[in-house]
Amino acid sequence: MAHIPEKKLETLLALADHDKQKQKEFYETLLTTYVYVAGTVDIEEGDSQGTVHLRYFQGDGRWILPFFTQLEFLQAVLPEDVPVITIRGKELFENIDAEATAVLNIGTDLDKTFTPPEIADIASRRIFNYYL
Repeated sequence: MAHIPEKKLETLLALADHDKQKQKEFYETLLTTYVYVAGTVDIEEGDSQGTVHLRYFQGDGRWILPFFTQLEFLQAVLPEDVPVITIRGKELFENIDAEATAVLNIGTDLDKTFTPPEIADIASRRIFNYYL
């Protein structure tokens, strides 16, 4: 059964295949939307910001970082004992390892794979240069 998009990011992902303007809007929304990802945040006493530790998984000979628009999607794919955080897309992409591949909503029909060069373009905002 096809998944019906619940979140704006999911709707834009579904529309972005054939619409360059929707692609740009997808990336803009991705950076401002909170997503679910396996990981932890360490915060030292007195610090206003913590250190993000993302949990990568080995697959297809590469490191993969799955992240999700909905907690239910994450729970259907990852083991129960994996710690989960919510993080804004901007901070997520700034913290992804340069060699890793990230996959949004892996295991659903609303998934998207981000390659290391695309991740770097998103983190640096260069991705928007393609839509001028």
